[in-house]
Amino acid sequence: MEIEYTLHPEDFRAFERYHRKLRSAQTQPSLSAALGVLAIVILVGLGLMFAAFFFHGEGFIAFWMGLLSGWLGSGFIQFWWQLCMKRSLHKAQCEDPRSEWAIRDIRVILAPDEVRTISRASTSIYEWSRVWHIGATGKHVFLCITRTTATVVPRRAFRDQQHFEEFIALARQYQQGIDHREPKSTGIITSLPPESNAAIRPDAY
Repeated sequence: MEIEYTLHPEDFRAFERYHRKLRSAQTQPSLSAALGVLAIVILVGLGLMFAAFFFHGEGFIAFWMGLLSGWLGSGFIQFWWQLCMKRSLHKAQCEDPRSEWAIRDIRVILAPDEVRTISRASTSIYEWSRVWHIGATGKHVFLCITRTTATVVPRRAFRDQQHFEEFIALARQYQQGIDHREPKSTGIITSLPPESNAAIRPDAY
């Protein structure tokens, strides 16, 4: 089966949303991250103890409100900055002429032994053993190749819902059959002797 389509920014955002829900793809916080959070909590606690000791009444409340406002403000700024950076990245992927070759006129070909993705300037071929997860939503199919990347196939690339479901079923059939396929024949006959004019290695004597 073969389909052709062009990716849009919302397709990348859809994969990010789907990827966040995949438990097997989530990363666990490192020990250094946990220790960092613990250190911050201790510092905040010490700061509150210091404020409680030196300030009384309204002074302590003012200190606490300032600390809380600063914490909330910095968190909001970080969230907004990351959101803007993601939007800029998606825009660069889909609208910059230097990147459009990778997302326009993409062809995905499903074969029994491989999945092939062809863009304007490159071809990627993956064995089905490399597709560790096939995810589907109402608008996309995701052929997960690595822990963080996937071949994104939008619903609009198909003729109708039946065509969409046939693609998903065929991909899963090929993926689940990776352990049951017969080895390919090389076409080399090993039982016949070499011809008389064949080259012979010196160390063969």
